[in-house]
Amino acid sequence: MGWVDQLSASDVVDANSFAQYCQQETGIPLPRGRKIIALRKEIKIFFDTYPHATYFTLCRLVDWAKAKKKRYADASNLLSKGFRLAWVDGYLPELDPNYMPIDTDLEEKIEKAIAVETNQIWLRKLVIAKGGSSAQEVYESWRNYRSKIENRV
Repeated sequence: MGWVDQLSASDVVDANSFAQYCQQETGIPLPRGRKIIALRKEIKIFFDTYPHATYFTLCRLVDWAKAKKKRYADASNLLSKGFRLAWVDGYLPELDPNYMPIDTDLEEKIEKAIAVETNQIWLRKLVIAKGGSSAQEVYESWRNYRSKIENRV
């Protein structure tokens, strides 16, 4: 990375680029020597603890620190101490133990079902379930309903 390069959140793919992103956004000094090794270890532990977390999650942590004007001595401190506060503020929903990522395939299936369905009751159920936690159950029950109707004909 040269002195004029600007990293975006999508450019962060490892501990070094995360440290550079921290430095660019919040002014945290770049780790050197043992500190970069400690940061790599800290990130590995973080990803093992929170399986839905990605480097984009870490970038949102940095953005949270910048928005809240929080200052940390280094990137390791930001990661080890700041993530809980960012989660409480709602910046990191994927750290929630009950977090379920949105299934885009299921959303597409529900969209197709809405386009096909003519029964108003099922149409309402599908629209309400779209994006919700009960989407899978509603879609499965709709599929069972449609298969029974198609078998009658």
